[in-house]
Amino acid sequence: MALAAHGIILSIAFVALFPCFAISIHIISYTKTVTRIHSPLQLVTVAFANAGVGLGIYFGVTANKIGSCHSIIGLLVVGFLTLFQPLIGLVQHIHFQRTGRKSLFMYMHRWLGRLIIVLGIVNGGLGFLATKDQGDAAPAAAIIVYSVVAGVVGVAYTLVVVILPIRSKESPRCAEGVFTE
Repeated sequence: MALAAHGIILSIAFVALFPCFAISIHIISYTKTVTRIHSPLQLVTVAFANAGVGLGIYFGVTANKIGSCHSIIGLLVVGFLTLFQPLIGLVQHIHFQRTGRKSLFMYMHRWLGRLIIVLGIVNGGLGFLATKDQGDAAPAAAIIVYSVVAGVVGVAYTLVVVILPIRSKESPRCAEGVFTE
């Protein structure tokens, strides 16, 4: 039961919540999107992910699987997500409030977040492999649903963060990189 809950919680966090709340900055045209939508929802999702990791640690210790690739990558991903990502985002926000400009911290926060999301999704796939290796394979339907949803979200995320910014630079109807139609 702990293993299933671990997989469900972290799948929801990495395949749905983190990408959707990251996209919010690009699609919601509101001056307080970062402080009122993006940050609070991402922090709640970090807490949600940590609950999933707690279940994973419980299972890993009781099943003596804590040294697997899936476990190590998961601990690193959620560790960086918990310890560094909010701090880097806060430093960027303070810098932006003082200067009105982006800083190196914005790029660090953006690319670390993207890397964390991708690694989290890939690690979910490794988790499915780990269940198969221990003889308790996940249902095929769960793997298919995870893969399809991850693919759709990945394409949507890429479209929003790559295509919309390109279109906004070309269109006079858009302001500051946010598509306003």
